[in-house]
Amino acid sequence: GERADPDTIKWAENLLKVPVIDHWWQTETSWAISSNCTGIEMMETKYGSACKAVPGYDVKIIKPDQSLAKPNEMGDIVVKLPLPPGTFPTLWNADQRYKENYMTNYEGYYQTYDAGHIDDDGYIWIMSRTDDIINVAGHRLSTGAIEEVLSENQSVAESNAELAKDLRREIKLQIQDGKSDMEIKRYLLDRYGEFILYEPAFTQKTFFLWFSPIILLLLFLGWFRKIGN
Repeated sequence: GERADPDTIKWAENLLKVPVIDHWWQTETSWAISSNCTGIEMMETKYGSACKAVPGYDVKIIKPDQSLAKPNEMGDIVVKLPLPPGTFPTLWNADQRYKENYMTNYEGYYQTYDAGHIDDDGYIWIMSRTDDIINVAGHRLSTGAIEEVLSENQSVAESNAELAKDLRREIKLQIQDGKSDMEIKRYLLDRYGEFILYEPAFTQKTFFLWFSPIILLLLFLGWFRKIGN
């Protein structure tokens, strides 16, 4: 259910020595919405993209103002109706909820509740669920896109982008196994400087949370031993 990040695909290709076919589909559709359909034609792999729309699907990107997005513009991913054969025709005993949940927000389209963009070559990029989009000062920032940029830095082994729980609604990034915190910090500020609240994964706070129980246990054992003597 998660997007395949480029590093994971490359790791699998190097290990298995076979092509790794990324694709995107949902329970509601029953089959792939986008994929590299090798039975038709093996297309170029773009790491991070789920390739192009499968025949039968007309995939579009719609912005919050209900207009169609331009290539590489972020927005809600929708499918133009009618849906192809094999997809869900309704919800069990809930025809009205089916229409309200999936067909109402964007008239004439099925709302996938995924967010992303389509590039100039027609490749679909699934970046996150729509509830994972971070709105900051009028900018729509995808957590998946931010994590992908971070992973390009050789000093970053793993990253996670999330919304900080403060009034400024800044982006909080946690970096694991960084070789140089200052190097990564400069890297982040160059790209997302006005939005970033940088916090390394291992801080004094995490040190205290991890080791305070051990310290308390040692103090207790020392006190117990002293009482016993």
